[in-house]
Amino acid sequence: MYRHQPAGPGQRDLEGEQEKMRKLRRLGVAGGAALLAAALIAPAGVAHADTTTVTDQYGAAASSQVVDMDILGRHVSFGSADVNSTLDAVTKQVNAEAKGLGTLLVPASQAIARFNDPTSVNKACALPQVQQVTGMLSGTSQGLNLPVVGQLTGGLGGLSLGGLLPKLDINVGCAEANVGGNADSFLAESVGGLLQIHVALPELVSGLAGTLRQTVKGLGVDSLPVVGGLLGGTTSSNVSAATGQINNLLGGILGNVNLPVVGNVSKVLDLNAIAPALAPATTVDGLLGSLQNGDLIRIDLGVATARNAGDLQSYLSQAVSEGGSIDILPNLLGSGKSLLKIDIMKSDAKVSIDRNTMQAVPAATNTLVRVESALLPDLGLSSLPIVGGLLGSTGLPVVGSIVPVVNGLLGGIPAATPGSITSLLPFDATVKGLGLNTGDGYVELGPGMSVSVLCDGLVAPLCTEISVGAAQAPTTTADGRTRIESSAVTIHMLKGLDTLTSSLPIVGGLVPGLNLGTILGNGSPIGGLVSGLVGGTTGLSLGEPTDVPGIRISLAHAAAEAGGTKVMGATQENARQLDPVAAAPIAAPALPRTGGLPVDATAIPVLLGASAGLRSVVRRRRRNA
Repeated sequence: MYRHQPAGPGQRDLEGEQEKMRKLRRLGVAGGAALLAAALIAPAGVAHADTTTVTDQYGAAASSQVVDMDILGRHVSFGSADVNSTLDAVTKQVNAEAKGLGTLLVPASQAIARFNDPTSVNKACALPQVQQVTGMLSGTSQGLNLPVVGQLTGGLGGLSLGGLLPKLDINVGCAEANVGGNADSFLAESVGGLLQIHVALPELVSGLAGTLRQTVKGLGVDSLPVVGGLLGGTTSSNVSAATGQINNLLGGILGNVNLPVVGNVSKVLDLNAIAPALAPATTVDGLLGSLQNGDLIRIDLGVATARNAGDLQSYLSQAVSEGGSIDILPNLLGSGKSLLKIDIMKSDAKVSIDRNTMQAVPAATNTLVRVESALLPDLGLSSLPIVGGLLGSTGLPVVGSIVPVVNGLLGGIPAATPGSITSLLPFDATVKGLGLNTGDGYVELGPGMSVSVLCDGLVAPLCTEISVGAAQAPTTTADGRTRIESSAVTIHMLKGLDTLTSSLPIVGGLVPGLNLGTILGNGSPIGGLVSGLVGGTTGLSLGEPTDVPGIRISLAHAAAEAGGTKVMGATQENARQLDPVAAAPIAAPALPRTGGLPVDATAIPVLLGASAGLRSVVRRRRRNA
């Protein structure tokens, strides 16, 4: 049997080379057959689908407000911001409307913006018109014939309505609204302007302080420091006389706050009570001057904003209320220190949608309220009374409180009642029972907390109730949007202002139906006097009459909502088809091929390329043989 013998050194193995060539030919034939089979079997085209977006729509709304206010018998709103928008990302259609309002006292102080709307007003200011309204409400507008509403003691004649009207100074910031962008990226935003309100003491009350300033000057004690001079200094008949008269004035304005402490000992807000908190340099004349010329209440509130925004990745709805501060008797203690300061912190609400995952993420920052005073333990902290399931006069429900009701009392803490002396608990017990956070000279309220101050005593004109609404969980609207709101704050100040009348030099009281707490409302002649000066072409409003006494404000509320729908679909692309071939039910015998190709024409370049490659390999092998 023949066997192949390897070549010796320096000799070419011809038989081995030939064997390799035979293998290459067999591989080439097999590869060509495979290519041919693939060309005959594989379809000319492969069917596939392109994913398309059928529906991609979004909608949102946001709103916030600087303050909603009842002021001495009138209801009016200041500084609101509202935005709403819709987006159809498939048709590239975006619509948005932004509204900002200065105040309803001047309805024209509204800015409004929309896409492609030539009537849009991007900024609206109304300060001169607001000053006209406040002049009317303060009784200082020219041409007003104010009626006599009572008789002064000592034969001093009649008391004009103007002597009881508080002097109002209102500064309202401009409202703004803007929209811009397109369906791929847009922003709609509105701003409700800032607000400053100064409420001065009625002329009759400030006049009492002015008269007393002249009296103490005549006694020669006006330049004495209150601490170390009038109090703690050399005692004389003039000093004693001045001290008694000043305490009477303070009692009429601050109220006879009685605070039972240990052993039923009570304190009254007189010179001795406020002396530790007075600025050291405060003189007798400086103290009386702060009452004569200073404000009763000063309100400074920041702007409210609302915005909707969208881009290719997200859709956003957000509202912000900046909060602010309220000072009661702002400079009573000297050096800019108020008797009571209330700070309302910033709050916001936001809903964002991830356009890739379509997940809505709601978030809210609830406000905190801080009540500060160097005299805080002496201001009669107490619980709010429960009236018809509500917390005092705040309008907030008891069920929203985080403090339980014990024996019919919120937190088991007695509630002060203006016009009577209530057995209140000591400061520390009240703070603990109401769940308040406390520090040096302040208490702090979070969602679901409430407290009242300066409400106890036979005269309690400065009675103030404060309540923070409960924290709210996200909800789903009827149209499927996710909605979130921040807690609202309600503060009712000067609730007992009517009791101030008992301290005024008036004989027989005021005319029937006239109360200091609602002196601008229906019971006052002022509405009838100025009704012809507002409305119609004037563009002015006095607001709506209300029976809420004093000043009640609702603020720090922000709300946002957003939602979207995305539906994905597929567009089917048909596969390319070969020319149809009629099916034969009976196999026909094979005939000799006389023409045509056994493969589709598109396979020819592939086969030719494979054949050329094989021939090139064979030639190289032969040259090397």
